[in-house]
Amino acid sequence: MKLAGGSAVFTILSAQIEPLDLDRRSLKFAVRYLNAGRYPANFWSSSFRLIIDDVPRAPTNLLDEVVASESAKDGDVVFELPVSVKDVMLQIGSGDDSSRLPFKLP
Repeated sequence: MKLAGGSAVFTILSAQIEPLDLDRRSLKFAVRYLNAGRYPANFWSSSFRLIIDDVPRAPTNLLDEVVASESAKDGDVVFELPVSVKDVMLQIGSGDDSSRLPFKLP
């Protein structure tokens, strides 16, 4: 799944769920960031939120990379969520420049 905005293209390469304990699980997205711009750009966890019941949650890991112009890098974005959650939205970007992707969880 690809999202383009300005000179950035985000591709969701995979999504993986793993149990953490009886009440929580992790949801890890493998993401590719393509910087099609003329200048280096930040590829960081601050650009991602997981929306659960209209409440945004920040990633639990730190992704902080600089991507050179006309280059791409891959990284992981990890969230924790209750095991009872079945529907989430991955938000990439913020404000008017954001996109949301719905995901149904098993």
